Amino acid sequence: MTQSAIDLAIANAQAAAAGMVSNQMPAAQAQAPAAGAVANYNPAPASPLGLDDMLSGSLQVDHWMKVSKFGINFGEDLTMFKELTVRMDMSQVQYNYSVRYGNPAKYEKTTDKISDVKGRPWIEVLRMAQQVDPKASEFRSADVPFTLVGDLKDPSGKVICNDGETLGHSVSMTGWKYFQKAMQDMKKLGLDVYTGVIEVKLVHLYQKNDKGEWGVVTYQEPKASA
Repeated sequence: MTQSAIDLAIANAQAAAAGMVSNQMPAAQAQAPAAGAVANYNPAPASPLGLDDMLSGSLQVDHWMKVSKFGINFGEDLTMFKELTVRMDMSQVQYNYSVRYGNPAKYEKTTDKISDVKGRPWIEVLRMAQQVDPKASEFRSADVPFTLVGDLKDPSGKVICNDGETLGHSVSMTGWKYFQKAMQDMKKLGLDVYTGVIEVKLVHLYQKNDKGEWGVVTYQEPKASA
């Protein structure tokens, strides 16, 4: 993302924050911040927190998927899988914007572009990321819980993940286009990508360019889950 793009993202976040403040107080009480100052606002909802507020923001999973150039693995086990079958409950997918910065890479995310999941103003998170890494990029992402169909075993037959367990996956910057295409293809097939349960085969795809090698997840053979 270029400097101008980062500046635009910050400006959009500032505008969104300003809109939230103006909607929460009468115009007579709103005061413009001093020149050069960051707006002081409270991103918390004006009304009492509800169940949806308290349940959002993190996935409850049994295993997190690790995707590398070699394949997909889980935890400390180095067995690499090239494909696995899962069910996706689309109502549980948590969409977000993320920013990546530093080396080794660190990630921060927001679900509303007002504050990040740690409660910090998103504009400040973007500024901090850019100070650490001028190439810091804000990108679309999603945290996706998959329900495993069938056991996953290592070559000796030891079960690594059990049928029915929940596998967590955070869509990477380079993996988003494959996730987006999968959603578009599913919609064309008449599948419910908002609240439906969809069975799909996750297939590892090796990637390479002049900067390195990595892997992404692709989504094949989607169908409505029985």
